[in-house]
Amino acid sequence: MEQPILPFVNQYKKYSQSISPFIQSPKTKNYSTVVFFFLVLSVFGWYAIRPTIQTILYLRREIKDKTDMNKKMDEKIYALIEANSAFENAQTLVPVLSEAIPKNPDALDLVVQIQTLATEKNVILSSLQMADIPLSTPSGSATPKNPKSLYVEFPIVFSAEGPYLSVVSFLKELINMRRIVTVRSMNFIPAKIMYPLASDSGKPAVIKVSMNLLGYYETQ
Repeated sequence: MEQPILPFVNQYKKYSQSISPFIQSPKTKNYSTVVFFFLVLSVFGWYAIRPTIQTILYLRREIKDKTDMNKKMDEKIYALIEANSAFENAQTLVPVLSEAIPKNPDALDLVVQIQTLATEKNVILSSLQMADIPLSTPSGSATPKNPKSLYVEFPIVFSAEGPYLSVVSFLKELINMRRIVTVRSMNFIPAKIMYPLASDSGKPAVIKVSMNLLGYYETQ
């Protein structure tokens, strides 16, 4: 059964009449105006500053990206500086490496180095022999025993005689020369074998050593 509408209408009229004085009062109108003003100001203010806020956020993100990029660039620059420094240091070692294993046999140069060292250490060299190798030839014409090898080796055989301490000093300097040599064999001959007819008191305090060395030079 439908309820009558009239009671609700009468009730609404009574409610409207009761609040009408409050709404119509100047104080209420002023409050409403202020609230409406701030509401409108907030809406328009938001739309007014929104582009600025978006610009600020975009700039902050861009600054962060640029900062990260600059940091990476600084790291790359530092790595390049270190690489360049290492390259320059390596360049200074190239002449040393060329002397250690030259591109040509330079056999006479090696013999001169050994002879000079022996003279400095008061040691006498004898019976010096070398294999048949070109004294100075382009390295490209040489063929190593091992096809995969980057160098050719050649033997040098000699004997060194002198006081024990001098011979020991000579041998130490020999293996530490800038020109690389490898000792294949080394045999010491004591004084009693060198001078079998001499008495113990008459034997000189010398020693003789037979050396078999390998010298090297590049193939390419």
